[in-house]
Amino acid sequence: MLSLDVVIPFSQPDSWRERELQLILDRVHHASPSAVFIAGSDKEHVENLPAGVTYVPVADWSKPRAVNQIVLNECKSEWILVLDADVLLSFAKVRENLEAHGPHAQVIRPCRKILRLSKATTEELLRTGADVKLTGKEEPVTVITGGAFLITRAMYLHVRGFDERFVRYLEDADLKSRLVNTAVTSVCGDPPGLHMFHTPAVRRSNEYTPLYKRRLALDYAARIADTESCIPPGLGSPRE
Repeated sequence: MLSLDVVIPFSQPDSWRERELQLILDRVHHASPSAVFIAGSDKEHVENLPAGVTYVPVADWSKPRAVNQIVLNECKSEWILVLDADVLLSFAKVRENLEAHGPHAQVIRPCRKILRLSKATTEELLRTGADVKLTGKEEPVTVITGGAFLITRAMYLHVRGFDERFVRYLEDADLKSRLVNTAVTSVCGDPPGLHMFHTPAVRRSNEYTPLYKRRLALDYAARIADTESCIPPGLGSPRE
């Protein structure tokens, strides 16, 4: 069995986001991970984590910086699953895809479609924690989406992970472009119809407006952080 570590970037906890995280932690064992890391801020903490889950505090938190530091300093497995705290996967399918495609790929897209749940469905799912009829908007998933992707630790280190100058959004688009330039072998192993369940909080319901997309473009142009990556060059191998 290929070894797998799960890295979940998580900041600004509130009751809604903590319920999202708990829903993931209740199910992630189906992927048979070696370790699960919560990449959190050093100014925050999450209580009552289950066995096998470690909270790692990161100073000057941003998602790219948090994930980079944990992959570099904490992860020991061959494969890494980077998973946002508001994304719910079929973790059993994650393990199936990893065993089927991991020996000859460096990146695995865990699903073909994303289902952005309606507000009502999201609230019921978080309230009950049970399987409910899922309704929302389906969207295709690109080779890399920042919300969920599998990558070998060696490849992640080789491309130096996320560019930490992207302090908000589009770090996944940048990572995708650098992986393509490395001629990475990327596959999507799941059958059609497997969905990733994204549970957007109410306060984020305006994120897909034209104004929000304009802000993404501005963030991309700004790249206002100082550090490109805490991962030094020369680590990892594109074919390891």
